[in-house]
Amino acid sequence: MLFEQTSDPNATGINADVSGAQTLKGGLNFIDQCFSNNELTIPQVADHLGTSMRQLQRSFALIGTTSTDYLIQNG
Repeated sequence: MLFEQTSDPNATGINADVSGAQTLKGGLNFIDQCFSNNELTIPQVADHLGTSMRQLQRSFALIGTTSTDYLIQNG
């Protein structure tokens, strides 16, 4: 869940990394669309998104997994 940043000290939530969330969404969508491609690799996913493998890994950390684990489970 993403929350708007605020200067209110009583507010709860997280400071959202919008770029990471967008990368995550793109990575999830691309892997899900290519589920029949048994040859799909993480470097291919990162290249398709125009990002580094490290940035892709950071984005998947937002949901508590790795890009490799997601690919294995859903690819």
